[in-house]
Amino acid sequence: MGRRVQKEALLSLRKYETFYLLRSDLSEDVQKRINNKIFETISNDEGKLLQVESWGNRKTAYPVLKQNKALFFLITYAGQPGVVAKLTRLFRITEEVVKYQSLKVADEVTAEELEQDVVFTEKARDENEGRGRQGRGRGRDRGDRGDRGDRRDRRDRDDRGPSEAKAKSEPTEESTEAATEG
Repeated sequence: MGRRVQKEALLSLRKYETFYLLRSDLSEDVQKRINNKIFETISNDEGKLLQVESWGNRKTAYPVLKQNKALFFLITYAGQPGVVAKLTRLFRITEEVVKYQSLKVADEVTAEELEQDVVFTEKARDENEGRGRQGRGRGRDRGDRGDRGDRRDRRDRDDRGPSEAKAKSEPTEESTEAATEG
């Protein structure tokens, strides 16, 4: 009877993703300590950690707590609905966590996902990152656009009719008749 209840409890887990940022000046020991607290919080609430991604030290889109860089982490886990509230509380009381966001990915977790081992990955740096001003993205030059081919002259096209500027400068028949009669 005990195994059946445990299996039903595991199948009622939901799948979540949590993205959090740590201060960029932390040592690896402190990072590990904080991450272990997060992992313990998930496992203490009958949850299971599925994947951990460390994106490394990256520039933030805007200053967060007067810092322009942070350590980025993304974790995927299965847990009871209350686990997100417990993680949120942990993030609020941990000074080293500067930003966080949790999302529900799925209402149910498959048994295969629960049986797999935790996957720890370090995401490779973006190929354009660290190249200085050559990298593309927000606020950067579009780069060489290559040959755009032969460009024709920018004249009035025959199918459009006269342009408005031309029409205003040339007198119409009605305006010349009114001027000669008066």
